[in-house]
Amino acid sequence: MMTIEAKWVERPPKVIAFVCGLIAIILLIIAIAANSWIEAQDYRQGLWKICTYDNLGDIETCLNPEASSRAWLLACAILSIVSLLVCVIVVIVTGIGLKTKDHTQKYKLYRVATFLMFGAFVLELIALIVFPVMFIKDLDQKSAKMQISEWYFAWSYGIAWGAAIFEIGCAILLLIDKDNEEIYYKEKTTYREPEYGH
Repeated sequence: MMTIEAKWVERPPKVIAFVCGLIAIILLIIAIAANSWIEAQDYRQGLWKICTYDNLGDIETCLNPEASSRAWLLACAILSIVSLLVCVIVVIVTGIGLKTKDHTQKYKLYRVATFLMFGAFVLELIALIVFPVMFIKDLDQKSAKMQISEWYFAWSYGIAWGAAIFEIGCAILLLIDKDNEEIYYKEKTTYREPEYGH
């Protein structure tokens, strides 16, 4: 007697895409929560607060941004948060796609996840471009008041870029090899000894 057993073999790019999505979520949470997207001497700024140090550099004071800066900072924060939420949805959809046995449903889930992750990447990319451009514009308008001659991108801005890289990596991994889900067929021959009746 011969039996044929069919097994799904999950493609490594899909599993790696799932992991990239998880890493992007962690990095986005850190970047959104931090107040260090841009730093200068006695000054740092994130999406939510502007922090300055006193003349001795000992005491840090963190304040909400001025009204003129609030609109673009809020826009960058909203873009990053929406990117994070979409990224969470993509990881859930990809996880469901990894678990399902239905090839048609698997294809649809991966396709939805791919488009959503490209969207999340675009949102984060816009936030990462708008933030420094608007900071420079604010700096030019308030140069006498702010007294910042040199500034640089801080660690959390770099982490936000890392998240964007993992987002696009996830989207590309979901996109490639989309039509080649493998089904592994295993033939098994079993021999039975004839049973003799009593």
